[in-house]
Amino acid sequence: MVEPSSASPKFAGNFDLYSMCDLIEEGQVPREPFPQCDEVYDAIINSNPGITAQCYLGAPVSPYDEDEFDLGSDDADADVPASMGQFRGPTICDPFVEWPYNVIITSIEARESLAFTEDELGQFPPRDSDPSGPGMTAQLELAGSDHHGVDSASGYIKFVRLWTKAGPNGELLEIFEAYLHLEVVFKWDFRFKGHGRSETHGMAFWAVRAKKDHDGQEIGLSSQPEETSHFC
Repeated sequence: MVEPSSASPKFAGNFDLYSMCDLIEEGQVPREPFPQCDEVYDAIINSNPGITAQCYLGAPVSPYDEDEFDLGSDDADADVPASMGQFRGPTICDPFVEWPYNVIITSIEARESLAFTEDELGQFPPRDSDPSGPGMTAQLELAGSDHHGVDSASGYIKFVRLWTKAGPNGELLEIFEAYLHLEVVFKWDFRFKGHGRSETHGMAFWAVRAKKDHDGQEIGLSSQPEETSHFC
């Protein structure tokens, strides 16, 4: 594995997330041994598998130098306050309208070192060790006006940067591991429609920074109107 970059990671901007299980099941990366980060990056970039989810992070409350996060940059979203963001993916949907949950990310906090718990690793393919790295934690909630059958929702998302490499033009290439946990409780009158009282989502991802368009702008949730989605 390439040694981590000396530059502190910026947990801000748009990210494309890919389900670990899906990439392995589709044969994009090997099942055993646990794929190396460069194998994962090559599979994502060269095979162009379907994106499992998209994520946008505002600038987090950080233990690093705050000057590293430029909220006035082209990648910043003026409509999303600092330390907030969005998550959306077709595998985590509102069962009553069959539409991806509009997940709001709050309380983003960067960590100098972060690892996944034993319970979280239950959603990862088996491996011998759980390497730690610079990371980010944040809380999750749903946009209430978009999901009339939901009584309450809460959860969290974690990112850990595990791998960096210099690209052919000197750009920084990165691989992140991410885990999302979301519990949704339905309103009483919606519980009789075959979906039970609640549902819990737990998913593990590999993540890379979002692709850019011909103008160099990130393609992601921050560049889309609120009522639309890459998946809809």
